[in-house]
Amino acid sequence: MAYKLIWSPAARDDLHDIVVFIARDNPNRAMSFGYELISETDWLQEFPEVGGSREDCHSGIQERCDRCTE
Repeated sequence: MAYKLIWSPAARDDLHDIVVFIARDNPNRAMSFGYELISETDWLQEFPEVGGSREDCHSGIQERCDRCTE
């Protein structure tokens, strides 16, 4: 069952700020980075429990490690 991924207002603001910061040096890369980051979160809709829990950071946070071999 697929879940719906909802970006919080704070997350959207953070993404916007990151893209604006990158755009100072490279506007094209800033836009592509923003789209890539959004695209990379799509898998969360199908696999919301992937990764390890990061309750030490914030309740409900999951960490994904592409380099993990387990």
